[in-house]
Amino acid sequence: MVKHMAKAIACKTYYINIAAHKKYPIVVGVTATLDTGDLGAAQRVLIVTNPTVLNACDGIIESMKQRWGRLVDVVTIDDSESAKTIDTVQMLITACLEHGLGRHDCLVALGGGVVGDITGFVAAIYLRGIAFFQMPTSLLAQVDAAMGGKTGVNHPRGKNLIGAFHQPKKTVINPQVLATLPPYHMAEGLFEIIKYGIIRDKPLFWYLESHIAAIRSFSYTDCPDVWHVLIEKSIQNKADVVSNDEKEAGDRETLNFGHTIGHALETLGGYGLLSHGRAVAWGMLIEATIALQLRVLPPTEYQRIQALIQAFNTDPFPPITIDETAFFNALSVDKKVREGQVRYVVPTGIGHTTIVQDVDRSAVMTAVKTVIGELI
Repeated sequence: MVKHMAKAIACKTYYINIAAHKKYPIVVGVTATLDTGDLGAAQRVLIVTNPTVLNACDGIIESMKQRWGRLVDVVTIDDSESAKTIDTVQMLITACLEHGLGRHDCLVALGGGVVGDITGFVAAIYLRGIAFFQMPTSLLAQVDAAMGGKTGVNHPRGKNLIGAFHQPKKTVINPQVLATLPPYHMAEGLFEIIKYGIIRDKPLFWYLESHIAAIRSFSYTDCPDVWHVLIEKSIQNKADVVSNDEKEAGDRETLNFGHTIGHALETLGGYGLLSHGRAVAWGMLIEATIALQLRVLPPTEYQRIQALIQAFNTDPFPPITIDETAFFNALSVDKKVREGQVRYVVPTGIGHTTIVQDVDRSAVMTAVKTVIGELI
């Protein structure tokens, strides 16, 4: 089935259907852009980006300013995970006020997942909600964060605990911007792609296994066709899940595979020692190990999952002290906890998952030790 996967053409449009007669487009391709007509009645546009993207995409920004025929301003924020705070939200709201944005004006998130999450949250709460657009420039944002309407910031006790569902008017994905990304950042997004293969897309998993050598260079320029396939398959999977379950009442919960444990690890690391993509990689390994221990995942399938993740997750685990009490405190405030029980999405085979809860603490800690070694 792998060889029949279509390569990306110049530009394709997918849709996330939120409700009857309510949908928004995800446009992907080397000619994808945000058009003047997309802005609707907006007279003022505030582009939110980070200093790195501002320098790399200054020509794109100037072109949009000239083409749109609106009053366009730019504001930069820090794009680190530690910047996903209420303080940054307050700063952006102040910028909206200073630039005179009204209820019919809009924000444009031009950057990675952090920029998109914060911008979307500000759009959700400023003047009780204004329009915003996603123009993701990182692989992680292009295959996951910029789609689906989850917006928000972190709390010292947990990841993404402050937020709202607020869908963009349009998401514009131009894979060519990935040519400027260093390998480390390409790997960050790859782990979210692997997640789709494990939880619901067996052909994608096979494709990843068959192209390890090409992908391992983490260079968009060296093999753009491979990256186009991975990006488009990810968009299709995310759009399908969100269209069926916008606010995580059912099927969307499967997208949390690797994130329950991963978010706890990020919290223990103070949102600085472990990046989101790497945290998800470690989280997937640990949650797959839990599935193996519970005997819901066959050993042969576990070995394939383990081998694929470890083919790209080559960095050692960072020096994070995993105190058992602090670890389970972080898990206990996770958004996926129900009636005091932590819910884990675990694979039952390549392309299939189940939800388990009431997992014994000792079993979880055994899985953690199995994957990352003895605790510090």
